[in-house]
Amino acid sequence: MPERPTAGQMFLDLFKESVIIQSLITLIVLSVPAYRLITAGTMEGIPEFWTGLTTLVIGYWFGAKGSFQAVRANRETLKALEHTTTMLAARSGPGSA
Repeated sequence: MPERPTAGQMFLDLFKESVIIQSLITLIVLSVPAYRLITAGTMEGIPEFWTGLTTLVIGYWFGAKGSFQAVRANRETLKALEHTTTMLAARSGPGSA
């Protein structure tokens, strides 16, 4: 059975894939209009470019998240296939037909 990665290894993998950085940037960009809405009760006063930036960051975050999940699923499938192939090769051995 393949080994499960530790929490530290998973964090480093996500950091390498820049998911952590993307998430932090998304939270920072979203916090500005959220803070304005909570404190002032309106979105007025937020520059137009910030609305565009928010849309861009959220779109990129969701798009990249989907592609990273696909890559991760492919890696897991390849590991499972490799494990299955190794197990079948060990069972058949050199003398079995």
